[in-house]
Amino acid sequence: MKCPKCGVQMSMIREIEQTNRQEKGIKVYYRCPLCNYKVLTEEIHLDFSNGTIKIMVKPALKASFIK
Repeated sequence: MKCPKCGVQMSMIREIEQTNRQEKGIKVYYRCPLCNYKVLTEEIHLDFSNGTIKIMVKPALKASFIK
């Protein structure tokens, strides 16, 4: 994917956040190495409570800019 601001090839980044021991969030986005422009493509939420694993995937309906 090319950056819409400067045209440089963007890198795919996966960022993992652990909110507590039973929940994790994963954001998948593209980041431009030149201008740092980011485009969110997908969010994944993992819930490890009650001895089960719940996976919720939220694709971006339209790729959106994130700060």
